[in-house]
Parts: sequence; C-alpha cells; structure tokens
Amino acid sequence: MDAIAAIDVDDDGRGEVIAQRGGGETLNLAWLQAQQASARGFEEHAIGEVPAASHDLGAGPCTVADRRRGPAELAVASGLGVFYFPIPGDTAAGGR
Repeated sequence: MDAIAAIDVDDDGRGEVIAQRGGGETLNLAWLQAQQASARGFEEHAIGEVPAASHDLGAGPCTVADRRRGPAELAVASGLGVFYFPIPGDTAAGGR
C-alpha cells in the first residue's frame, strides 16, 4: 500500500492514513484507522476504487470535505477527476 494522505478521518484526535493499492486501470483506496495506544497499529477499512492517474503516483490529493451540507466525505483526486466517498462509520469513536 502507498499512503496518499495522513489526516484525522473520524475526528477522534488520532492521525490516520488514506492509502492506495493496486495498479493498472484502477486503485483500491483504504482508510487505515489508528487503534488505541494499548492496541497499536491500524485497522483497515475499504473505501472504494478510483481510476488510476496517468502518472506513476496513482491517486492524488485526499481530504475530508463537506460538499452537500450533510455528513463529511473523503474527496480523492485521480485520473478522471475528483471522487467522493462516505467516511466509514466508527462506532468505537463515534464516527462522523
């Protein structure tokens, strides 16, 4: 996996990672959710797929966005534009 962003996805005060894996025409995106300090490590949550960019870096910038005055979403730039994904729920931290 290659990290494309380090952000606090679920607003719990811990930095997390948005990563991509794959190659060819599509990239699979995942949220690597930081675990409590006692557990260490990350829990992987599938986000979705985006078309690969025309350069070797794959997907581009990623951020948390609120484009419809509803729940926040992940915005990811890639080969054919910007793609929006719902943030996976996190019942332990309350989610967004």
